[in-house]
Amino acid sequence: MTEQPWMWPTPIRRPNTRQRVSLRLEDWPEVDRMRWEEATRPADLFDEPASASHLKPRTRKTLIDGYGRWLGYLTATDPTLLDLPPGERVTRERIEAFCRALAETNTAKSGAAILFRVRQVLLRLAPEVDWSWLHTIAKRIDAAAQPRSKAANLRMSDELYQLGFDLMDEAAEAAPEPKKVRTKDAITYRDGLMIALLAADPVRRSNFAALTLERTLVRSGTAWTIVLSEAETKGGRPLEYPVPSKIGKRIDQYLRRYRPVIYRSQSHQGVWASAKGCPMNGGAIYDAICRRTRAAFGKPVWLHLFRSAAATFWSVECPEAVLGSKDLLGHQRFGTTDAHYIHARTIQAGRHYTKILEAKVEAARLSHSTAPNFRVSRTSKSFISKPRGVRQQV
Repeated sequence: MTEQPWMWPTPIRRPNTRQRVSLRLEDWPEVDRMRWEEATRPADLFDEPASASHLKPRTRKTLIDGYGRWLGYLTATDPTLLDLPPGERVTRERIEAFCRALAETNTAKSGAAILFRVRQVLLRLAPEVDWSWLHTIAKRIDAAAQPRSKAANLRMSDELYQLGFDLMDEAAEAAPEPKKVRTKDAITYRDGLMIALLAADPVRRSNFAALTLERTLVRSGTAWTIVLSEAETKGGRPLEYPVPSKIGKRIDQYLRRYRPVIYRSQSHQGVWASAKGCPMNGGAIYDAICRRTRAAFGKPVWLHLFRSAAATFWSVECPEAVLGSKDLLGHQRFGTTDAHYIHARTIQAGRHYTKILEAKVEAARLSHSTAPNFRVSRTSKSFISKPRGVRQQV
């Protein structure tokens, strides 16, 4: 009997966020670290650029984290392999074992992304090796991955916006001035502000987590603006998001009453202060918003769904100006945004169908209520109906 080929399973457990599984750059083997630093060395006008010198800081960090995940796996399973040159550590058998370990906590889509990053780094650390086979494996895993359905979790932007204000109002009612604000209420207000701001200005997760007072979240008079430089955006162009005045007033309240209550928030300029004494990272924000939206809607709305919600809401409510959603999401081409627009047309079609269906059912109900009341004769084999109350003639 032939053995069934291994397929990427559903993750069997949640990752332990308290345990670091990716090796930091400073903890890489010396040869790996030196080759990476050489590959990312900035070039002046008279030098040939290094192979990775053109990469943006956020791209470099993503690659470092992905390759660090591979090194972290080797550290946990066989630390002696770290003494080998980078190209000799990687074999098909070890990559398969690495994938099996990833599959415990990662979807196939995430696992493929990590393999793509590992290959990108290996192209710089061991360029003499042919890494096409690793690229092929990553592509196969990615192609076989089942995309996570958005339909069941997607909520419209107005619902998310209202949820944010409901949470902020809940926190304000729990601690009316001049009553002292508890940490619990400060965190509730912070989470509500995050949800409302994301619903209004759906920036990417990394940009949202990196919001910093007086740098990327800037106040001019009474107005607040999110300002992102070209080096901080995925599309490589500067973006500015005006904050609605209603949310701007809530930001003022947050900074005055609630943020100072959160542990050691005065020690940093991160907008989203955590109870650990540091700014929240993307993962912490993801968990907090999923927790709040699951409690409100029964299903979590993850961060990227806020962007889908914005494009869908715009397409449904203002289809004649849908091209503007491209700029809202910072896309360079409308084709990227159009995937959300197609989803919006599905919603519109569904709503239209529901109206027709409900109208038909209501018309049938009214017709039935005004018609004579008939019942089926029990003695008739041909199921002939007769008015209720009329005796059958024998």
